Amino acid sequence: MTWGEGDVWWLVVPVAEGDHEFKVIVQKANGEVVWEDGDNRKLSVAADAPAGSMLVADCCFSFAALMPEPLLQPVTEHVVLLLQAKAEQAKAVEAEVADKQANTQRLSEAALAVAKALATLGEFSRLP
Repeated sequence: MTWGEGDVWWLVVPVAEGDHEFKVIVQKANGEVVWEDGDNRKLSVAADAPAGSMLVADCCFSFAALMPEPLLQPVTEHVVLLLQAKAEQAKAVEAEVADKQANTQRLSEAALAVAKALATLGEFSRLP
């Protein structure tokens, strides 16, 4: 999710045509997840929604009954730029994870080599 002015969080999620249900959750700093009370929120995506459009649903935690009807709007350049930035961030995170995995593998191999060397030294120290 992306934070915006006025303490508004938002995200873009591709959704197929049809009827969908969802809930809003809050994850606290300690990792605890709090689900909103009440019924699931409902969202319908029409089969004839124009290409290049997005359905905008305004949600406020624990006020599902007050959620206005989602609006069909054109995808703006701002949204496209944000999605591109998110994709670049995801690639950077993937690269960082791959680097860490490679470093972990190298450290494991080095630790094994050291253990073998120490075992060999231990064998030599037992010789008369």
